[in-house]
Amino acid sequence: MEKHLFILDDSQTVISTLEGYLEGSGYTVHSFKDPSAALDAMKTISPHIIILDYFMPDMNGDEFMIKVSERLLHYHDWQVFLLSSNDFNEEEKMSMLTLGITKVFKKPIEKEALLEAIK
Repeated sequence: MEKHLFILDDSQTVISTLEGYLEGSGYTVHSFKDPSAALDAMKTISPHIIILDYFMPDMNGDEFMIKVSERLLHYHDWQVFLLSSNDFNEEEKMSMLTLGITKVFKKPIEKEALLEAIK
């Protein structure tokens, strides 16, 4: 079965870096600068992992997760990794976990940490 990985970030530099990290990972990588485009793609593709930038124009990570939850209630075999340049306190991290975010990474993310989390 083909495994799909989504990258959502408004920075092409971050997208390119993550794509470079993930080459040869065994996943089909889909990259989006617009969260709405990722939501549209989810109508036909069920990602196994979503790497999500928290601060994006038009829709932040919380808003995206609420929309993902509405669309993918029937599909439970996926993880969401949140990327942010901000430090979140424990209360904020717990709130994110309740939205379905699996792991929070601070930018810039290290290749080894990302690959280990994907395993």
